[in-house]
Amino acid sequence: MLTLIKQIKINTTNHIEIHNITNKIQEIINENNIINGLVNIHTLHTTTSIAINEPNLIKDYKKLLTKLVPETQEYEHNKIDGNATSHLKSLLIQTNQTIPIQDKKMLIGTWQDILFIELDGPRTERTIIITIVT
Repeated sequence: MLTLIKQIKINTTNHIEIHNITNKIQEIINENNIINGLVNIHTLHTTTSIAINEPNLIKDYKKLLTKLVPETQEYEHNKIDGNATSHLKSLLIQTNQTIPIQDKKMLIGTWQDILFIELDGPRTERTIIITIVT
């Protein structure tokens, strides 16, 4: 059994920002000649998330998250550092995803992409951990 761990770094410029990282993950698979296995995509930050969905939903994601966790509410965490909504939004989406790899390709659907979601930007050097097990 082989375990490979790589990192993807992302800088963000907006408070809520979504990056399609599917191609970056596929590049890691290709560069390391991974034929079959599992890939886990994990974010190291409590105000970011990893989702699998259509990239065309980016504006809708932002609207939904803002509706579910309004900025105008009073939150206890805001007494500490003022980003309670970012943490709460992150709780609604997963912080990692695991995808099978078969014949050098991730087994995702035609309309599925892997999305890194920033919920407390802008930030420099957000880290995503890519773990591949074969």
